[in-house]
Amino acid sequence: MVSNAELPLSFQANATYFKVYMSDVGLLRKKSGVSWRTILEDSDLYRNFKGAFTENYVLTELITQEIHPYFWRSGNTAELDFLFEYEDRIIPVEAKAQIHTRAKSYQEYCKKYNPEIGFKLSLKNVGDNTVGKTDTISLPLYLIWMLKKYCAK
Repeated sequence: MVSNAELPLSFQANATYFKVYMSDVGLLRKKSGVSWRTILEDSDLYRNFKGAFTENYVLTELITQEIHPYFWRSGNTAELDFLFEYEDRIIPVEAKAQIHTRAKSYQEYCKKYNPEIGFKLSLKNVGDNTVGKTDTISLPLYLIWMLKKYCAK
């Protein structure tokens, strides 16, 4: 966990706060006892765990790109899913399991730190908008592999 977004993130990290993830979403599904039908049929009873499942997927995809993510928390008011360093910048990432991408924590982070670029990953199509002064790129979850290419622009 990082509560102060400054370079290097490894120096800012508080190792006493952490989240636990599985190294594979297939194993997570099996270990949690969630039926594949529940996932594919998008049951209303699956609403809360879907977010955790999506975050787990995003984390595994970030790690395969050799990105070392952290998460940001501002006291008890906001929690951003992921932060990572890219060259001389800190990139915020919000992961959503739905099409709706309203993210108060992402907005709060952008307002406080004014990053040049940030990402919202969801079921939405590719898009680009501004949150405060931050160029926010919306990517569908299946395009996470292009994250670094968007950072380089």
